[in-house]
Order: sequence, then C-alpha cells, then structure tokens
Amino acid sequence: MIHHQHAESEQVNDEIRNHISELGDDWDHSEEMSSYYVWAERMIEEFQLEIPTPLIGQQKLRKNRLGQFKPFRNEHGLNYQILFNVIYKDGRREWMKLTTLLHELLHLWQQINGTAPKGNYHNKEFKAKAGEYGLIVDSKGFTVVEEGLLTELLKEHGVEVDLNDINNTPDAGPTRSTKVVWTCDCESHKIRVPEDYDVELKCLKCDSVFQETG
Repeated sequence: MIHHQHAESEQVNDEIRNHISELGDDWDHSEEMSSYYVWAERMIEEFQLEIPTPLIGQQKLRKNRLGQFKPFRNEHGLNYQILFNVIYKDGRREWMKLTTLLHELLHLWQQINGTAPKGNYHNKEFKAKAGEYGLIVDSKGFTVVEEGLLTELLKEHGVEVDLNDINNTPDAGPTRSTKVVWTCDCESHKIRVPEDYDVELKCLKCDSVFQETG
C-alpha cells in the first residue's frame, strides 16, 4: 500500500477555509464554499477517511465533469485541491453536489491511504471504497447513488434526497453535441445520448449498465 509523504493537513488550507467563511457578502460564493468545507469535515469524520483538509473551489471544467480532484500541487503550490464545475453551479440539487464532494474526497483518500491508480482513474480499489457508502462508480467515473451511509448522513442533516432523479448533468446552455449509442448487456434496448452525457443508466431487464457501443 502506497502512502503519500505529506498526509497531514496543510495549515494554508485551513487558513483559506477560514478566510472564505469570513468573506460573507464580499464574495458571492462564500456561503456555498463554506458549506462544502463543513460537509467535507463531516464526511471525513463520520466515514473515518483519515485524510487532510482539502482545498475546495470552483472552476470551469470540461462539460462531462461535475468535479475534479487534482493529485498534485496547483499553480500556487497548494495541495489536495477539489474543484466543482462552475457551469453546473445553479442546476444541480444539493444532494447531488454533496455526492460529487464525497466522490472527490475518495480520490484524496486513495492518494493518501490506497494505491495510486495507473491508467484506470476509477480502478477496482476506488470503486470498492465508493461502494461502502452507496456510490456505484464505473471505470469512467459515472456514479449512481444507492441507499447507504451517504444518504443516511445527508438525511440526518436535513438534506432532501431523491434517488429517482437521474439528472446529474443539467443542461448548461444550448450546445451542439455529437450523439452516441448506448446498449445494455442483453441488447434489448439501444439509446442515443450526447457523447458528454455524464450519468449512469441501468437496464431494468438485465440489470446491467448501459455502455457506449459506437
């Protein structure tokens, strides 16, 4: 098992967290980012992840990404960075955003406490760890949430959860997108979806996940 050399929290990350919480009305994103820090701390403690305080922010990412963990220092020398895709800031429900937060925290967990992935970003170890909390993740990172430790924690703190809502990547605006064909294992259904469609769908007949076929 590979352990990161600097697994302890970096003081600057805690200072940035405190700075954000003190900004108030001076920064439009202060309340939301502060909430993510509170939830990150809560998840780290409740799920005993044994990881340092991340640096949480937002940035315009590729459309097929809801969030991103950067396993290296950024341009300012800051470490353990988690980013939310700003283009989905206003279109996703709170429980979906917090699912993304846990997903990215688990990448940090794997960097610190697991085996760093080579080639397969969402490898067997990551998928097994995510499954402990009710996150079903495929190799591309598509995530479906089932009733489990995450939903229990969210509901305990008053977050409404609707697992029947699959709208994990709301439309960010009018775009022209190439469509691809997805099929299930039994091939009883074929669906055409945008190639950047970041959601996981299951066939109710064979219980397999739809995958791109061309």
